[in-house]
Amino acid sequence: MAITLLQINVVLAARGKDAVEASQLHEALDYALGVYGIPSTILNADEPSERLILGIALLAAQAPFPIAVTAALISSEIKAASGASVKKEFADTPADPYPVISGLLAPFSATAQPRGISFGISSR
Repeated sequence: MAITLLQINVVLAARGKDAVEASQLHEALDYALGVYGIPSTILNADEPSERLILGIALLAAQAPFPIAVTAALISSEIKAASGASVKKEFADTPADPYPVISGLLAPFSATAQPRGISFGISSR
């Protein structure tokens, strides 16, 4: 049996959180599959682990999720001794919005390497 709505709501009730609807559970499973890279075989396992159920329950409580993540633009201005100034605008890499949930679900991820930008050696 895959993760059920009853399992999710029991876990949330034990933590004093509101129950979720089936649509929120489906969004959480999609998010876990797409963002955290958890294989569908693990998400649909006959006997999912308690840690997986906890992570999905906490994720379902956060649903619905934004379609696109945007980072705020940051601006800095540096004045040189000559009086000239250089203005830079850039956006930081978006941070993980759910670090605790990411930690709970990390062992189930199919990707062993971290995601994001790396300035180290490229391996293909």
